[in-house]
Amino acid sequence: MADMESMYRPPDDIERIKENLNYLQSKDSNVTDIELSLSNLEDLCHQIDNARDFVILGGLSVLLPLLHDTRDSR
Repeated sequence: MADMESMYRPPDDIERIKENLNYLQSKDSNVTDIELSLSNLEDLCHQIDNARDFVILGGLSVLLPLLHDTRDSR
């Protein structure tokens, strides 16, 4: 029964952070995907515990290359 419950449980915040970081690192992500992931991370990292987890998961090293990204959202 516990396995069945875990299958239908929504992802926890750490899993959501990891998922959004993966989108940011994906070569297939377009500007819209990146903007959505950044917005999601902004919401998630509003809580200090999630912000700490974001840093531990290497989130800052994922964000830095995006500062130099020249893709246009138009």
